[in-house]
Amino acid sequence: MKNELIKKFNLKKLMNKDYLKEFYISKSSYENKRLFSNVYYLLEKKEIFPFHKMKSYSTWQYCMGNKALLHIIKGLNKIKTIILGDDIKNGEQLMYITEPNTWFCAQSTENGLYDFSFFIHFISPSYLEEEDEFGTYNKIIKEIPNYKDFAKKYSCKKEKYRFSEKDYSVKNYD
Repeated sequence: MKNELIKKFNLKKLMNKDYLKEFYISKSSYENKRLFSNVYYLLEKKEIFPFHKMKSYSTWQYCMGNKALLHIIKGLNKIKTIILGDDIKNGEQLMYITEPNTWFCAQSTENGLYDFSFFIHFISPSYLEEEDEFGTYNKIIKEIPNYKDFAKKYSCKKEKYRFSEKDYSVKNYD
């Protein structure tokens, strides 16, 4: 199923074992920025999408696969964990919105029938690579100094990742 999704939606490998494709960017804009963009996002089983923050609202909508953990830093030494999945009777959420300038990361769980978690990621205003900040250990440990192992596990190894618009984005917006 994972390989079928990667092929069907033309997902491109991002960092480790995660894949994405920006499939829609709004035609409308405000102050020279598109209003929103939508991204298909697939995270392989047990893989981590490390801490980062954007200047936009970020909505994660669970579609299929294993549940995923979304970790959000909510203040000094405060971490909120959301379980994204379809078992709403047991507290899982189908969707979660992070505020602009909020550190967050995701991890696909190992429990489940699939070897992936699949989402649609809505970003408003639209995603701009230059506004995406990755959370290296030195940045994250300042936010959660009491959680050194957690910070190390979910931090980025590099300061910046470069994505090719040709590979990851819709070429024609209009």
